[in-house]
Amino acid sequence: MRKLSSSSVRKITATQVDDFTKCSLKFSFTEPTEPTELPKSMGAIQHTNRGDSYTSHQQVGKVLHLAIEMLIKDEALDVDDAWQLAFDRIIGDREAVSEVSVSRNKKRLKRRIQNLREFIDNRAANSNPEIHAEKSLDWNDTRCKLSGKLDLLIVDSVSTIIDHKKGSVVSDGVVEKKHRDQLAFYAHLVYENYDIDRVDCWLFSLKDGLVEVPLTCEDIVLFVEPLLANIEDYNNRVPDEQPAMPSDENCSWCPYCDRCEKFWIKIGSNGFNRLASGEAIAGTILGEISIAKNGKSTFRVDAIEGTKSGEVILTEVPRRVLSNNELSEGDSIKAFHLHGSEDNEILTWDDRNSRLSRN
Repeated sequence: MRKLSSSSVRKITATQVDDFTKCSLKFSFTEPTEPTELPKSMGAIQHTNRGDSYTSHQQVGKVLHLAIEMLIKDEALDVDDAWQLAFDRIIGDREAVSEVSVSRNKKRLKRRIQNLREFIDNRAANSNPEIHAEKSLDWNDTRCKLSGKLDLLIVDSVSTIIDHKKGSVVSDGVVEKKHRDQLAFYAHLVYENYDIDRVDCWLFSLKDGLVEVPLTCEDIVLFVEPLLANIEDYNNRVPDEQPAMPSDENCSWCPYCDRCEKFWIKIGSNGFNRLASGEAIAGTILGEISIAKNGKSTFRVDAIEGTKSGEVILTEVPRRVLSNNELSEGDSIKAFHLHGSEDNEILTWDDRNSRLSRN
């Protein structure tokens, strides 16, 4: 585990802030094994370090961002062409993602893109601002390096940040805190990199359209200063383990549950109200592992920890999971993000989310 510093490749990006502030142990697990710069996306960190590919959800998000970038740069380009170009560059194989998700997001973009183009034109109507798509900005402090890639930045005396989102950004009429925090992070970077008077912050949501997020300089300071204080605390704990903060929200989709002792302690004491990601077990493989013609395996586990206890059947586990972990009878494992069933003894593997490790 390394400290966060301005001279190190170890840095915090805007998409990592939510994880860093909610559970510094989870953030510490994203430490790369080689001294290379971390990926820009938290999702990328999770799945790259876990040995899996991006999920369908994340891939479609990357297609969306690239398509919007193309549409902003070339007003003659239509959504169908931009989406196809972006899809071919990011994914290529249609079977790798959900066709429903692809079609739904492309249709929503068709409805919304003209509003975004008109918004940009209005902002540029009375001046000649710099317009940047996917703009990378850094800021070095003695405590760390903050880094972000802004989806859209219009640089003028009154500058504008627009962050693109596939889903809804509003809950009960209020912009969700994680989106406000991300924009505050970006606004801080803009103020530190440009000589400007003001930054206006917006979200471009395929569901909600353009949503203004008012942030004053005081709001930005109130976000950044506690973040920097948390970074200082994090650095003071290195190389000791960072504290875990197990909760329904923090643990539901965390890919590092197998490495978190407090997760298993809390789950054993029924401390969670509901894990949205499903079931989790720790135990020993019983008997032989049978592999079907489709490459999926089924085996029995004597579960001693988790949401189930006693003998359970784990099914639909891909061959690659067995190979990667060299699993056989008698091995101790931890498996989580599993689907339950009406038959409490059967747990099913989910290719998108399930995880397994050998103890």
